[in-house]
Amino acid sequence: MNYGWLFAPALLWHAGAALSAESPAPETARLWRELEPAWDVVADKIVKLVGEEWQRRMIDLAYAAVAANVCGGLALKGDDFQKAFAVFEDDPLRAMSEPDRKQREQHLLIHYGTCTGLLTAEALLTRDEFCAQAMSLSASGAGAAAYWGERPGPR
Repeated sequence: MNYGWLFAPALLWHAGAALSAESPAPETARLWRELEPAWDVVADKIVKLVGEEWQRRMIDLAYAAVAANVCGGLALKGDDFQKAFAVFEDDPLRAMSEPDRKQREQHLLIHYGTCTGLLTAEALLTRDEFCAQAMSLSASGAGAAAYWGERPGPR
């Protein structure tokens, strides 16, 4: 199943913006095309593991973490961020045998790490655009913005 259309333009998707008639900058478009096969593979694996609804949650969590790390002015709300992972500890997971549960948890961590890595690549290669989109998303309060709070001041 091809999910590249969902992930390749991750910056726009997370900002909640519709794809406009304007083309992205050539460098950004090239980057998306290069990363699309990787997004397709990881997206398919996540959907098979947790379904499409929780796939979006995982991407939001990864995006929130990367943007808080790469962009100034954003910080994770630690408790909300950690609590958001509880959704993956669903009834089917609790009903699994210990070895199966550990295997599923390991796959969740691997896929989360892969999403974080792909988003980090996008963020570092197109930092200005990535951070502008993250700040726009933060102002909207949608998606990954649920996991951002005020950056603590100096002590």
